[in-house]
Amino acid sequence: MATARKYTSTEVTPAPAPVQEVARRRRLIIESVTVDERRFRPSDWIERLAANFAEFGTDRRLRYQKGVAPGICNGQKVLMVDSDLADKNPAAFGFIEQFISSNNLRHHWVDCIA
Repeated sequence: MATARKYTSTEVTPAPAPVQEVARRRRLIIESVTVDERRFRPSDWIERLAANFAEFGTDRRLRYQKGVAPGICNGQKVLMVDSDLADKNPAAFGFIEQFISSNNLRHHWVDCIA
């Protein structure tokens, strides 16, 4: 039967492994409400816009791109756009910014853990 090893005061216990930094990124949340509190129509605009950046998989199901996808925030449907899209596809990010501006949509940035 093995006995538990006892450390004496002269022995050093091994140091814990270093804590890995958690990757953080920003996400743009676009709400279905205008700045003046009116509901934006058509009600399926989020799915329509996200579908422009999606593709069909081998199973013939629509797969949203990681950078642009519908979501829920505080019980409301929103469009979530990763800040990485500005680097990966500046034209697409510019289109989304123009869409927000021309439709006067309420939006905000949040920090996310990758």
